[in-house]
Amino acid sequence: MPITPDSGPWKHGEWTVNEEKQVRDAIDLHPDVFPKGIAITLARRLRRTPEAVRMKTVQIRKELRMKEWIPVTEYIPPPDLAVLVARHHGTVVSMDAKFENGKWIRGEDANITHWMHLPEPPVSGSAYIAGKQKEKK
Repeated sequence: MPITPDSGPWKHGEWTVNEEKQVRDAIDLHPDVFPKGIAITLARRLRRTPEAVRMKTVQIRKELRMKEWIPVTEYIPPPDLAVLVARHHGTVVSMDAKFENGKWIRGEDANITHWMHLPEPPVSGSAYIAGKQKEKK
């Protein structure tokens, strides 16, 4: 029986931590693309529409890509986007380099091999301690 938005008691709204973990686990097993049937099975298990599962998968994959080093031979960051850059031996050169007019601004142009998006800034009023974000008192 095909799954349609009207064919079941679909959940809507915020995703629970457990639901998101199940999607992340499926992505870990199939990093590039889900084999045929996996997304449908996941949608049935989570009682979410296949479209909702697809959108959540796209969002998580995008978040994961934002945390990876990207070779400059594959992709150059857009102009005016501040990024981290690394040299050929793995040293992080600059915390806010930009690639403009064919060269790196801040971060010594020589031997730049990879770049990465900057992480999100900390939330106001919170501290990042021992791998967990905790509210300040």
